[in-house]
Amino acid sequence: MAKKTLKKKPLKTKYIQIRISPNQYDKIKEKADLAQLSISEFIRCTASSKQIRTYPHLIPVYNTLRDILTELNRIGVNVNQIAAACNTSVKLGEPVVVDRGLLESNQKIVKQAVTEVETAIGRLFE
Repeated sequence: MAKKTLKKKPLKTKYIQIRISPNQYDKIKEKADLAQLSISEFIRCTASSKQIRTYPHLIPVYNTLRDILTELNRIGVNVNQIAAACNTSVKLGEPVVVDRGLLESNQKIVKQAVTEVETAIGRLFE
């Protein structure tokens, strides 16, 4: 049986430094993110005229999902605080006191996040 020879990727030994404005950087980063490439790989592809698949219609969906992730992280912090308070109360032999307002607030945030996810997914098929 013949051995498979692996093609070696060419070493990237040359370095190019350019200056761009913050606005230009943001645009390049956004396009690279959409293409799921690093900025370096994105620039190499565009400079060498490689075809890059981007999905501009997904930008609002991406932004919505990123915002939802932020909210879910906040909820996680709140849940951890509640759990810590409950554990402390149990260790001290005290009754567990739950802040209903905080729980209701988190429920509203979760319901809103679900609605936003459903809307974002709907945008995918517009």
